[in-house]
Amino acid sequence: MGRLSNWDCTGIFLSGPQGEVGTPVAVWPAGVGESVNLADWIQGKREQLQRLRPVDVRNLVPTVKDFSQAVSARRQNVDCPYLAVVTEIARATPEEGRLVEALDMGERVRQADSASVAAVAIGTDETAFGAIPTDLTTAARAASCPVVVRDLILVREQLYHLRLQGADAALLIAAAITPAELRSAHGRPGRGRIRV
Repeated sequence: MGRLSNWDCTGIFLSGPQGEVGTPVAVWPAGVGESVNLADWIQGKREQLQRLRPVDVRNLVPTVKDFSQAVSARRQNVDCPYLAVVTEIARATPEEGRLVEALDMGERVRQADSASVAAVAIGTDETAFGAIPTDLTTAARAASCPVVVRDLILVREQLYHLRLQGADAALLIAAAITPAELRSAHGRPGRGRIRV
């Protein structure tokens, strides 16, 4: 385990518009600074996850906001039709610390949406991103584009909770889990399964 600057991230596509579940989306280097220790963040998240309530997966519905299509489709009515921008909105980042004291999440998402972004990434972890519990649901209600969660995902159940809150996709920090857990995140096609 290293500091954030050593992390690799991969996108998880939660589900497609026709109900198929998961396809590989993207692999992005984290490109972050030295302000958060990965091992400490993982330990804190594991403690938090012990309080996570089970999800009835029968309540999960596929997203209609296709992240994969959003970042690969040609943009219309923009100056650069081949550039798909995913903008991040967060109160803080692990790299830079606190960014803003007050943030109107809905307004920021609407501004990004009106700028024709392909998707908005929302920092949802309270520790690393200074998120409040309503940030994701507020963003999901305000966005017409896909909402991508930026959080420390360690177990599949987190993805279910995030989907119920309106997430269309999530970033997975591959360096935070074992290879076996990463393979498990790929899942098998079918209801409730997620592939990375």
